[in-house]
Amino acid sequence: TGKTHLGLAAGVSLVAEQRFKTLIVSRPHVPDEGVVMTAELRAETAYHEQLAPIEDVLHELIGHDETRRMIEHGLLQILPLGRMRGRTFNDSFVLVDEAQNLTIRKMRMVLTRLGRASQMVVIGDPAQIDLRGDEPSGLEHAIQLIEGADLASVYRFQPSQIVRNDLVARIEALYAGENNAERRAA
Repeated sequence: TGKTHLGLAAGVSLVAEQRFKTLIVSRPHVPDEGVVMTAELRAETAYHEQLAPIEDVLHELIGHDETRRMIEHGLLQILPLGRMRGRTFNDSFVLVDEAQNLTIRKMRMVLTRLGRASQMVVIGDPAQIDLRGDEPSGLEHAIQLIEGADLASVYRFQPSQIVRNDLVARIEALYAGENNAERRAA
């Protein structure tokens, strides 16, 4: 549906309009299948290749040079999730991508980073959770807590809003049909 694209476009525009001083972008590190967890991976403090999709969208939206200029002038920070811990983001537009891969504990940490005159957009697809084992998704948990409260809006994209490619919409429909059949059988 272009969730990351829409969120980054909004953030870049709001910073350009000077409605926010900084665009903060993060996403959780999801270890590749079969990768052994190390202290370094667990810490999530090093800039890693999983932030590349964010850079790809920024380069598409504003180009390499403007992305670099925004970073150099402190208007844009692309952070590994672990670098958010203990910080408060004031006057910032904070975008958290791939939030379905946050545990409840990490989602709580992220949501409580919001400072004065700031706004946060949390993006994720509950159908594509990559957490290990029986860890519940912090995104689903946060939606349950927030939905119906007077704290934030929750928007759910519909399959008809898939814009990547018509084939992707058809593939998603197949997966949705398969999941519905499994639920009915259970």
